[in-house]
Amino acid sequence: QEAILLLEDGVSPQRIDSVLGPENYGMAMGPLRVLDLAGNDIGYRIRQEDYYLYKPKIVKGRRGETWTKLADELYNLGRYGQKNEKGVVQL
Repeated sequence: QEAILLLEDGVSPQRIDSVLGPENYGMAMGPLRVLDLAGNDIGYRIRQEDYYLYKPKIVKGRRGETWTKLADELYNLGRYGQKNEKGVVQL
């Protein structure tokens, strides 16, 4: 969620993944790479479920938009991640 909010603030995907990724935190990859690997289409389906905890009214970014709005926009643009080689981070 925080990585998506950073995107909303205009931080590049590469910067987000380099700061929050392997070089600084010892993770195998950054959070946006993980999103691309898991698939934004899967995240979209989960966000549509009634039981989903982080409903749009809960987590808001600077513009007052929720982080899910940007994630849903990426889905609507067909940026599903590894499945179609179009993700948040260009694959």
